[in-house]
Amino acid sequence: MSELETVAAYYLQYDDQSNITEQNGQVFDRNAYSRMKYGDAAATAEFASEIADVLQKELPELISESTPPEFLVAYKAVPPACFYLSRYCLDQLNIERLSQGNEPGRMVHVYKDRVAATNYAAATEAERKKELDDIGFSLEGRKLRGSHTIVLDDIRITGGAERKMLEVLAPEDPKLVALGYIALFDKDQAFNNPSVENDLNASVIRSVSDLLPLMRADNFDLNIRTLKLILATNPTRLVQFLEQIPERILEAVVRGSVDTGVDFVAQYKDGFTIARTINQDRNG
Repeated sequence: MSELETVAAYYLQYDDQSNITEQNGQVFDRNAYSRMKYGDAAATAEFASEIADVLQKELPELISESTPPEFLVAYKAVPPACFYLSRYCLDQLNIERLSQGNEPGRMVHVYKDRVAATNYAAATEAERKKELDDIGFSLEGRKLRGSHTIVLDDIRITGGAERKMLEVLAPEDPKLVALGYIALFDKDQAFNNPSVENDLNASVIRSVSDLLPLMRADNFDLNIRTLKLILATNPTRLVQFLEQIPERILEAVVRGSVDTGVDFVAQYKDGFTIARTINQDRNG
């Protein structure tokens, strides 16, 4: 039986005016959270550092024991924001492991056979469950028996994604499963209003115009949420946006769309066609 631990950097709730507050008196930067969800590398690295500090304090064996921690992230082709959160967190832990002569931990890709068709953050609990139940997850032969397995996510609302990952891990019998979050919401409040996650996501980043400063400053990691936002943009505005972004990001948008598959491209046909055409024109 695996040992199960849950840790978080912040514990959130509503106040009487429905404002989001931190239970322990810390300041939760919802604007940085919004930027992180849409690819702000600096904001992601800051939250990752906070989670790494909590993991080191609550689970020192992740540093001191020879067993390398395995950080699991589920995605098809273009990773979610929690991939970068995990990557930056693992980087910090690996520096500490190296200082003690231990091998570095690793990232593990849990393969999803498709991406969510809906805006998961705005969905009800029932819609979230149906969405997850329709997606296949696979470790693709990776063995995790006896491992220290870490699953990081940005925020827990209904816990649906968490339960799905635990189902994937159950047959593997890892020694330790740690669930780490930027924030945990008050369980009853989140159950009554799961769309609070969508409100947090949109605190700052609401359109592609809000992404340009990140891209121009080379402070951007493309994730699946941002890819969807880009491809769903009004065609006229999308052309203006794509003509202003760095070439490497435009190429990543096109490549990521293709790699995600036929169904995804069909869902975002207009946006993909525009992106592919502009990318071809740039490359002569």
